[in-house]
Amino acid sequence: MDSKLVLNTNSEELKKIDFEDFDIFAFNKKVSKDNTLPLIGKYILSTEQYLNIIDSNKLEAFLIKVRMGYLKNPYHNVFNLIVIIIGSTCF
Repeated sequence: MDSKLVLNTNSEELKKIDFEDFDIFAFNKKVSKDNTLPLIGKYILSTEQYLNIIDSNKLEAFLIKVRMGYLKNPYHNVFNLIVIIIGSTCF
């Protein structure tokens, strides 16, 4: 169903997640076409060096399954999860 994601950690769009004005919806539309959770998840874990100990393919498959499990809910949805993940990396 999903093709393999190309994780480009040098992407200027991904580097913007460290700023308060990061627009998750614009990112989804412009860059990742509904693969925002796997892409940002892999990016954050790569910047923290966790991809050295986690199998990247298994992580991607897990994040895709998590994304697919979210319903079309205007409040508690996959974008809410992504904002929480990004926010938690600040602490």
